[in-house]
Amino acid sequence: MASITITVQSLLNTAVYDSYTIDNGQTINQLKTAINSARGFDSTWYDIVQNESVVSGTATLASLGIITGTRLRTHNKISRLATKELKQKAKLDLATLDRVAAGESRVTYDLTELPTQFSDNAILDNPNGSGLIEGRPWITTTPFTFYEAFGTTVAIETTRYVSGNKIYVYSSTFDVPAYQNARVVVNDIEVLNIGDRGHNMVVLDSYGDLVSISNYDTYGVAGDLTLLATALNGVASGNIVVLTVWDASAVNAAVRSAINTGYGSTNSNTWTAGRTSHIFIGIKV
Repeated sequence: MASITITVQSLLNTAVYDSYTIDNGQTINQLKTAINSARGFDSTWYDIVQNESVVSGTATLASLGIITGTRLRTHNKISRLATKELKQKAKLDLATLDRVAAGESRVTYDLTELPTQFSDNAILDNPNGSGLIEGRPWITTTPFTFYEAFGTTVAIETTRYVSGNKIYVYSSTFDVPAYQNARVVVNDIEVLNIGDRGHNMVVLDSYGDLVSISNYDTYGVAGDLTLLATALNGVASGNIVVLTVWDASAVNAAVRSAINTGYGSTNSNTWTAGRTSHIFIGIKV
């Protein structure tokens, strides 16, 4: 097999062909993975087209006669996604990349600012309590550093925009009337809804895709504080960490050091095992 350099039509501007160097033993699906990594696309958004025909994802470049200098087209298939919800979000995700490339100042969208959005194929009316904003659904966000909150007898929750991702987090304890499970919702998709005591840790990549979920009973198992500190220290640079407590927790010096050193928190709060809720959102340095 040999290394070849080819060009592939951009989804952002059909007049532009981006260059890729790849081994011709790789498949079309592997080519799409390389394109997605370089451009931020999703494989479900498009097909690769050669000589006016969509090519199979499992075919190798060599088997298709693709050589250095070959130009491949893309076929945008967002309109053929399974649900209206997927179509709406994919169109906005692609528009986000286009706005970033164009140097637009507002590159984060909030679906709740639209008059309506979709759940599968069902239309949901947004309340728009403050009226429809100009430029919707694009919103202005300040550069994210970190977010941290603590509670005891009142539930705590927040919505933050991190690396272009909308992240909602909820935490409460048994001392909160009508307490609920710990929750994390990323880009309007629930990734955590759990009643496991202690710290629940969600790790996301910079695109908001789920990397891992783990639980540490920092209230009842002393060793879990050490495990949590180790896990925080081990997160890959650039990934997003969300911590949310259900029922009860503790934070010792090791966990505090991991949060502050690895994610930029300027807080000094530590506490022994008790009914303390906790939310932390940060980006690993």
